[in-house]
Amino acid sequence: QTGQSNDASVAYRKADETREGGSEEALYRLAMLYSRLGKHSEQIAVVKSIESKYPSSRYRAELLYRRGRSELLLGKTNEALKTLTDVQRLYPASEYAPTALLEKALLEGNQGKEEASINTYKQLISLYPDSSEAENALSDLRAIYSERNALDEYASYVRSLGRKIGKQPEDEAHLSFISIESKVRRGEQGTTALLERYLQDYPKSADRLSAQRLLIKQYLNEGRSLDALKHISEARAVAKGEDAIALALEEGDLYKTLGRTTDAYNSYQSAYKAAEGTKVYSLTAGMKLLRLSEAKNVVGDLSVANALLSRSDLTEEQRAELTLLKGKLYQRAGQT
Repeated sequence: QTGQSNDASVAYRKADETREGGSEEALYRLAMLYSRLGKHSEQIAVVKSIESKYPSSRYRAELLYRRGRSELLLGKTNEALKTLTDVQRLYPASEYAPTALLEKALLEGNQGKEEASINTYKQLISLYPDSSEAENALSDLRAIYSERNALDEYASYVRSLGRKIGKQPEDEAHLSFISIESKVRRGEQGTTALLERYLQDYPKSADRLSAQRLLIKQYLNEGRSLDALKHISEARAVAKGEDAIALALEEGDLYKTLGRTTDAYNSYQSAYKAAEGTKVYSLTAGMKLLRLSEAKNVVGDLSVANALLSRSDLTEEQRAELTLLKGKLYQRAGQT
């Protein structure tokens, strides 16, 4: 196959040299061949030749973009940035313009030029809002703002667009949530009230459970245990899977802190049943309920203890504690 490629390159060269005025198509095919073979320096030289000989070439936009890609692969990042910029500047209506901007934004980000990268992404979205590249740009912007802990800025930007980009499900409820979430992470004041208002304004939001969990943590940090319990109970009613298990454990911990051991035991028992088949949650929930075991539940709790002791992933400390708890259960049952 290498021999065939060499034959092709010789043929393209000959076609260009023997035809009066040269052959634009032959040089184009030669440039594409070099690109496929990874001969990036040779490809760049051919592209520059086409640019010089055929300034109005129908292949110019594509070849300029591919030249930028080759420069990038050769480590010539500054040249690549200029070339990719020229693709959009010189051929804004070409199919390669949005792709070139996306490549440019990624390259700027890799160079640590975050503000320049953000501006290029926004330029792409503004100029080519219906392109798949714009959708990718919006996704990358969200990642940048999330890393900055500034999703409220991202939400404001998306609102300013006044329209959806691609298939991004950025409805107002979601934008409001990520904005509040960002402020919570930064430790800003007044976020408890914002979360309460959010839950009132968007009772059917897809982010409702996440908002409730944030609010629960806020209440606990503020010492508002009863308010936290109320929202844990509401959240448990709709939560599924690991969310339901985690909420039951949180509820049990809170009841225990309040001295309501029977309620705590019941929450841990619910968590254990829901966690059946999961390694981490079932062990955590099982040990918590065994520590609060009540006389009326000895038989069931012995079953839990035996199930946990049969596991092979226990640490020595966990196995020792479970064995001790099992002994206490036998004593409580009068089976010493």
